[in-house]
Amino acid sequence: MATLASLAAAAASATTTTTRLSTPSPTLISAAAAITSAAGATTPRASAVALYNHVRDAVAFGFTGAFDGAAPEATLAAGRGHCTPKGALLAGLLNTLDGVTARQRFVRLDGGVLRGLLGDDPAPVVHSDWDGTADCFVQMADEAGQVSRDWGGWDEPAAFLDSADNPQRLPALARALFWIPAAVINRRIDALRAEGGRGLPASLAAAGFTPVEVEYRRRDDPGGTAPGPAADVAAAVTLVATTVCPDSDHGVWVGHSAGGTLVLDAAVRVAAALGLAPLVVGMAAVTDLTAAAADGLGDGHDEVERYLGIPRGSDGWAAAVAAASPVAWGGRYPPARQLLVAGGDDVDVPPRYVDHYVAAVGGGVHTLVLPGVDHYQLVEGEGAPWQSVLAKCKELLGQRWPGGASGPA
Repeated sequence: MATLASLAAAAASATTTTTRLSTPSPTLISAAAAITSAAGATTPRASAVALYNHVRDAVAFGFTGAFDGAAPEATLAAGRGHCTPKGALLAGLLNTLDGVTARQRFVRLDGGVLRGLLGDDPAPVVHSDWDGTADCFVQMADEAGQVSRDWGGWDEPAAFLDSADNPQRLPALARALFWIPAAVINRRIDALRAEGGRGLPASLAAAGFTPVEVEYRRRDDPGGTAPGPAADVAAAVTLVATTVCPDSDHGVWVGHSAGGTLVLDAAVRVAAALGLAPLVVGMAAVTDLTAAAADGLGDGHDEVERYLGIPRGSDGWAAAVAAASPVAWGGRYPPARQLLVAGGDDVDVPPRYVDHYVAAVGGGVHTLVLPGVDHYQLVEGEGAPWQSVLAKCKELLGQRWPGGASGPA
């Protein structure tokens, strides 16, 4: 983690005021040569990939005291930067290559890209990426749904960052003191990064699986109401099975809460079509949307209505509930390949939702109800509840468990 002193020094010295990306400094030229040489890159394309990978992997996400104004050389030296400084660094490095011209593009994105890091409903954020051709793009963004304004590509980032057009421009005093909130934000980032090494993916990797985490649009995102999230998960699972990990056994698919509902949907929707027969684990899955609406699930007691995107009892309500509710169609996937898990003390999605599902689907569904466990304890990767789930998965998978039935749990 960067020290307070180093952040303060960066605030005083790092700036993009005189930086022109098209004329990289000797520091960037030397760095690019070293990076591409170490990667064995001999073509402009291979060199560009090596530089991209270096900025992505060797420069950790985080903030310096210079905020958006960190010069590429300062970001490289600090080994830390957020989207704008990392974008400038990448563009500067790319411009050292023959035949490559890169600029920095600035857009305004929906704040959902920072959900979890800066609260549950972050404000829109100015985001940047490099723009090397006319077909410029914004990393991980649905341009139609997330980009609300585009300021185009810039060779001199400070010309935009210091202009009145930049809604994220900080007052002079705030810029001088940004090293203070930067330290706080970096502690949060470091904590999230550390949690990533202790969660469910790490636990599955330790057991011998190749874990892949699937993300999907949430209810406040464009297209985040049904059937959007289910379509996202089905598409992601298809991509993983056919392209990312085509030779994997795909032994277990796991989802929690709304993710538990979606993993059941993915099993019915795409598993057979892909020729796969995973053990599908729905943990605290919302299996019965009719009951969930009647129970008023969610903090606002309207979770189902918000997920479906229509008011309860309106035209199309019954059809929408049936299309999204696992009790209506879960039996289309072999019950013997399903495991429904619930915490005995879960008040968010009570264990009776497992009973609803079993009653609707019929016999053969495996169940595991863990006494004294709440909604979130199920997904604590080092906790006893998750270890109980892993043990049950190992029992059901048998020889399909990595290393066979005697492999590590």
